[in-house]
Amino acid sequence: NSLMVIDEGKVVYEHWDVGCLPEQLQVMWSVSKTFTAIAVGFAEQDGLLKTSDRVIDFFDGDDLPEEPHPWLSELTLHDLLIMSSGWPDHAYGAIQGHLEDWTKTTLASGFSFKPGDRFEYNSINGYILSVIVSKVTGKKMVEYLDEKLFTPLGIDRYHWLESPQGYNTGGWGLYLATEDLAKVGM
Repeated sequence: NSLMVIDEGKVVYEHWDVGCLPEQLQVMWSVSKTFTAIAVGFAEQDGLLKTSDRVIDFFDGDDLPEEPHPWLSELTLHDLLIMSSGWPDHAYGAIQGHLEDWTKTTLASGFSFKPGDRFEYNSINGYILSVIVSKVTGKKMVEYLDEKLFTPLGIDRYHWLESPQGYNTGGWGLYLATEDLAKVGM
């Protein structure tokens, strides 16, 4: 819908498709994952988590299956960040409204490969990271990003979709103005 080229801090070219305006919020699709990774980085910087932490340690019995898959105890935040979780990607089912509880469904999933063994694109990893950031910060991930990233960069218009449980979707669903995405890129 839009394009902005910046060279040495100056906008050298910008274009918006017909029907799109510079002030319009654009869906970031999978670029949303970048913002989730940034939030994880801030949380690590704040001493709230480490990317080497095990995913299972952020969840209690309400979220975990009665008999967790053995590999769940090996899965780390790093595995989620580099899309090597081994989980099936439940994002499409989540988007279509076919999942009641995204966290429980994901944590109860089987694995198609051992965590860390290989890359496999997976948007639900970003969702689980969003849940973890929310748990360690005590606020929605987008609120944490507002404090740490958006406000310092002068970004005051954004929207991030949420799961039925009230967590930001993490792997998709962030809306920003083109100029604001460019600020983060710089």
